[in-house]
Parts: sequence; structure tokens; C-alpha cells
Amino acid sequence: MIRSTILLAVLLAAAGCGPSTPPARTDSMVPVTGTATLPGGKPAANLTLVLLPSGSGTLQAQFNTDKEGKFKGEAFAGEYTYFFEGKADSAVYKALPPAYKGASADHKVTVKAGDTLSIKAE
Repeated sequence: MIRSTILLAVLLAAAGCGPSTPPARTDSMVPVTGTATLPGGKPAANLTLVLLPSGSGTLQAQFNTDKEGKFKGEAFAGEYTYFFEGKADSAVYKALPPAYKGASADHKVTVKAGDTLSIKAE
């Protein structure tokens, strides 16, 4: 009897050890629409806008801009840091200020349901 009690205690203690899975999100993604512009108001055409979550538990989001700099998709509501990716030889990508290229960028945006984002790379 004592052996089975000890074995049960060890098994219960071991069940709480090890890596755990973070809790699943209970909120839904929200529609995201917006326009991205370069200095002077020119469209940030044919680039990828990347949103990195400011907190934990949120996935990054990526949106491809069209020739007018418009984008749409879905993301979880919250705070993000954003930057652009594109082809290095693209005239539009070359026109981006360096501070908007790459994951080291420190520009913030808030995603909320129903908002239309205006991303200005100036």
C-alpha cells in the first residue's frame, strides 16, 4: 500500500514537470486594411509589411501591398512593431528610409477591429 501511494505521488509530481503548451487564444483575428506610403506620400507599392507582436502570445502578420500601397488581411488585435521587406533592387524598396527596413525597426502600430491603418514610412 505504501509503495502504491509513493508511486502515485511520484507520477502526479512528474505530470506537472516538463515543457507546457501556452494557453490557446480565445479571441479571434480581426480584419486589417490600410495604406502604406513612402516619404512624399508616394505608395509603398509591392512591398511586404511585417507586423511583429509587442507582447507574447501573438503571431506576426504579413501583408503584401498592391501598386497603390494598399493591403488587407487578418491579425490579432494588439500592439505591433512594423517594418517592410522587398526586393533589394526595387526602386520602391530603395526609396524606403533605412529605419523602415528589417526587424530592427522600432515603429509601432495598434491593430483594432474596424480600424483602417495608415502606415507612413517617413
